[in-house]
Amino acid sequence: MEELRLHAKNNIPKIIGITEVKPKIFIYNIQNCELAIEHFEMYSVNVSNNIGRGVSLYIHESIEATQVDFETDYEESVWVHIRLVSGDKLLIGCIYRSPNGQDNNDESLRKLLTDVVSRDYSHILLMGDFNYDKINWDTWSTSTNEQSIEYKFIECLRDCFLYQHVLKPTRGRINQDPHILDLLLTNEEGMISDVEYRYLSPLGKTDHSVLTFKFNCYIEQTKSERTKFYYDKADLDGLRTDLNNIDWNTKLIGKSTNEQWIFFKDKLLEFQNKHIPHKKIGQSCKKNKAVGLDPETLKAIRKKHRCWTRYMETKSSENTENFVNPETRSRALPERQSR
Repeated sequence: MEELRLHAKNNIPKIIGITEVKPKIFIYNIQNCELAIEHFEMYSVNVSNNIGRGVSLYIHESIEATQVDFETDYEESVWVHIRLVSGDKLLIGCIYRSPNGQDNNDESLRKLLTDVVSRDYSHILLMGDFNYDKINWDTWSTSTNEQSIEYKFIECLRDCFLYQHVLKPTRGRINQDPHILDLLLTNEEGMISDVEYRYLSPLGKTDHSVLTFKFNCYIEQTKSERTKFYYDKADLDGLRTDLNNIDWNTKLIGKSTNEQWIFFKDKLLEFQNKHIPHKKIGQSCKKNKAVGLDPETLKAIRKKHRCWTRYMETKSSENTENFVNPETRSRALPERQSR
């Protein structure tokens, strides 16, 4: 997670999509709070349970988004709706398709895509790991027969009038042919530009490239404000006095648990505003400082990125080994740091 947070700090994206949030083998259920990124709202599916691998969307706090639920049997997808100017609407989805799924899972995915494009959205952006390694996206064709899941998926995209924008391999292993497994789909051809495949190395233990791209639309951004409290200058004696002056037994008697909580919360917020200096601050457009990682970890991550860039340019075995070594090292460093 620290490497993802570092990307978010340094590159300042507006939208982040992550698939396979959970490892294949995990010993406890991950909580959403463990995956939080500052200044982003997280929308996720199957992260805190035992179903699938989990998918997440992160939307920057400057964009007002609402999670959307579709009635579908397909389990590994998360969707948000964003309001655009002039009444237009944007739907963003993040999808993970397991390569080991059954045919009925592929059928559910196709039905989901058909349902999505039938809705009243002017702009649609779908991203994710689809794991169709037998599709040639240059020709929109497959060497498999017409009953294959690959052929049916291509026909589904054609029927849905969706465009696919990724044309270079996004995953490759030593002694294996690289494949386009991660896709970017839109309902208009000109919505995506400047797709980059090689400048960000894979996150953590994955062997998939990080894709960065520009999505061309006209989002109605909210002018967010937040309140900053100066706790070091708080009048704690005054706060205690006001809290002690309340006859809690009298005020709370006869109230339900929820009513008691609301009364307590309102009083606490009232006294916080009264006794702790604060001010309203707007959203900063300045580039955030780097995440608080130690210098050794930051150095290993940068070296990993440089080696990945060389590997993607040359695909030589020497550069492959150079990438694997710092990759392994940068994975291990944050684990040691957190102990």
